[in-house]
Amino acid sequence: MNKWPKTTLGEVFEIARGGSPRPIDSFITESPNGYNWIMISDAVGGSKYISSTKKRIRRDGLTKTRMVHEGDFLL
Repeated sequence: MNKWPKTTLGEVFEIARGGSPRPIDSFITESPNGYNWIMISDAVGGSKYISSTKKRIRRDGLTKTRMVHEGDFLL
């Protein structure tokens, strides 16, 4: 007999879909003051952490996307 309770994922944590400002190329910046832009290619095989990003976006792109904070689980 299984002693673990059954529940939905939504009862354990918030489930949210990501988003991209469009057109994304209009928001990409080379400025060191830009905000890290996480892409699937930033995930390193065999690692469970993303420690750097290849691209950054401008501040005005933040209203069209979702912020990710240290400790967030991305799938």
